[in-house]
Amino acid sequence: MAKANLGDNLGVIQDFNKVIELDPKFADVYYTRGCVKSELKDKTGALEDLSKAGELGYTYAYKEIRRIQGTA
Repeated sequence: MAKANLGDNLGVIQDFNKVIELDPKFADVYYTRGCVKSELKDKTGALEDLSKAGELGYTYAYKEIRRIQGTA
């Protein structure tokens, strides 16, 4: 999260990729990585991560999906 505070979005994604390798059921990480991908205009990647976060029980992710899709 320190990298996020510094605006190092690519660093955040790399770090979260490692976290997901270690714990592929960490919904919060998918959610945050999805939000970062959205900021980087990677809509497809963002929606994939947010969907996974929702599947893992982080239901707030569905609100973010609707926002990205323009249906919120």
